[in-house]
Amino acid sequence: MTAGHQPGDAAAGVNRDVVVRSDSAGGTKAFTNGLCRRNIGFQVVARTQTTISAAIKVANEDPTR
Repeated sequence: MTAGHQPGDAAAGVNRDVVVRSDSAGGTKAFTNGLCRRNIGFQVVARTQTTISAAIKVANEDPTR
């Protein structure tokens, strides 16, 4: 892993950006929070479904969820 991507590292210490792409299975709170703690960008892709869209909207409005 490159500098700046260990848990607790400052984002300013990142030498090389890392981006992870996942299908909807990677959209868990534990997985995405782990990526955030490591200064790793991510994209979670899912087919458009009403229930998924509603959950994303709620998560965007309340980041504690």
